[in-house]
Amino acid sequence: MREVGHYFGLAKSSVHLRRVSTTINNVMGHLISWADHQKQQDITVQFQLQSQLPGVIGALDGTHIRISGAIGGDVDYINRKGFHSVQLQIVSDNRMLIRHAFTGWPGSTHDARVLRNSSLYNLGEKSNKIAQDMYLLADSAYPLREWIITPFRDNGRLNQGQLRFNRALSSSRQIVERCIGLLKGRFRRLREISLHLLLDIIQNIISACILHNLCVVKNDNIERFMEEPDDDPNRYANIFSILLKPD
Repeated sequence: MREVGHYFGLAKSSVHLRRVSTTINNVMGHLISWADHQKQQDITVQFQLQSQLPGVIGALDGTHIRISGAIGGDVDYINRKGFHSVQLQIVSDNRMLIRHAFTGWPGSTHDARVLRNSSLYNLGEKSNKIAQDMYLLADSAYPLREWIITPFRDNGRLNQGQLRFNRALSSSRQIVERCIGLLKGRFRRLREISLHLLLDIIQNIISACILHNLCVVKNDNIERFMEEPDDDPNRYANIFSILLKPD
């Protein structure tokens, strides 16, 4: 906020992060939306061209968003890697467009529990939002469902067909890992959020997801954001200069 305020000639107190993130969240439905059945058909074609797996409409995964401290002193926010975080669960399509985002659960929560408590679970279990014979890809942390396909558990006895399937699934599922990497690369604030209210943290994370989709839709080139070194004091000024530059 201090750097942004300096660039635009504003006091730090005038940079209203909460107001901005609330405004961005208000347009979530326009930029993060579940694909309808016709669009799902188009997505499956692209996934099948990439991995030979039919019926794939997206890839599911979770990631930890580091926060500056446990909210309310709750130790559940300390994840298995030993730092404070909240979980972010996303579904990415073949373009790395986020089709569903859910966040706010403490870092120590298992991915399967986050899923069961998300609106995505109700969407898959109790609605017709996922067309018949179509499904999401996920890793072994998630449960196998009619609409979620996970790899065969490798007990050392898998046959060649099962091994080939696992390799194809892993290769195709990398799209969501790339999506998460791109999201965190674009929005460095997700490296550590120094807010103390859960609602503010959630709004910040969802704002980043919304803006990520806007960048994807507009074919934004991530390289110009990634090339600035972290210790460059003018990195934000350079970014805003690019954003504000007239066409």
